[in-house]
Amino acid sequence: MNRTALCIRMLTYLNSRGLLSKAELAELLETNVRNISEFKHELEIAGYTIESIPGRYGGYQLMQESVLPLLPLSDEEKDAISESVSYLSSHSDFLPLDDYLHAVDKIRGAAHSTVNTSSILFKSNTAALSSQMREMITLSETCRDTLHTMAVVYKSMRSDNYKKIRLQPYELLNIKGSYYVLGYNADIHEFRVYKFSEARMQSCTMLEERFTRDLDFDIKEHIGQTGLMKDDLHEIDCVISGDLALLIYESEVGINSQKEWLDEKVLHLKTIIEGKMEAVRFLLSLGAACQVLEPVELKKEINDQLVTMCEHYQL
Repeated sequence: MNRTALCIRMLTYLNSRGLLSKAELAELLETNVRNISEFKHELEIAGYTIESIPGRYGGYQLMQESVLPLLPLSDEEKDAISESVSYLSSHSDFLPLDDYLHAVDKIRGAAHSTVNTSSILFKSNTAALSSQMREMITLSETCRDTLHTMAVVYKSMRSDNYKKIRLQPYELLNIKGSYYVLGYNADIHEFRVYKFSEARMQSCTMLEERFTRDLDFDIKEHIGQTGLMKDDLHEIDCVISGDLALLIYESEVGINSQKEWLDEKVLHLKTIIEGKMEAVRFLLSLGAACQVLEPVELKKEINDQLVTMCEHYQL
């Protein structure tokens, strides 16, 4: 891509995404970080005002008085918008769908172009959220954005009683179709994750109490690589046979999975699964089609569970 095209793309990113660091711009433009300062200088010569924000969280941002020319959508971009509408419309857990569709209509209108109908059918089995849960999620977003502490009446999995907590919301998470709020529990002085569930969350309200967000907060320190919770990693070594072997071969299982066909419909799988419960659940889901080689301790635990299951299912 030539220099002029890169400058225009940089201008578009600054206009649509706001403050961006040099490193972020370089990654988006697939160019060297050193080029970003030169692109900024050339854009300023062309009449665009770009402000430099110093410091650790600084970068460049386009001043609002700068007017951008409207760029036409490519065929690939039109298809991407079309597929995104189809995909998100099939997911009942995507709360801002109506706002998203309005935004797409504005893009279509401003670009003076039609967008093709999606040629892919997306289906999701995610359960629809109740109006009460939607309201709680929206309130949590508001508290996060305005730095207000929340009062949450919550019952954990291991408790029989609801308890009122003061929560400073940091992030809203959607993992495997369920919503969670990650925040700082001001009563126990720890970061915790709470699930939006009618069985667990009785109510949440905004308090007048404000909080200051920790600038060193890193979400990666609080959630796992493949799921919600950070947990022990288990290296799984197993052999899968039959029709399930092909299904597993086509799937992404765990972290850094290695797959090798030993024979027709016989697959050797090595992978890392986060959390013992998740590892046991995965291996048990394979039934008799799976032979666990390692780890031996997990193999023994699964064997004990199978013995108990057989007792429960005796006629």
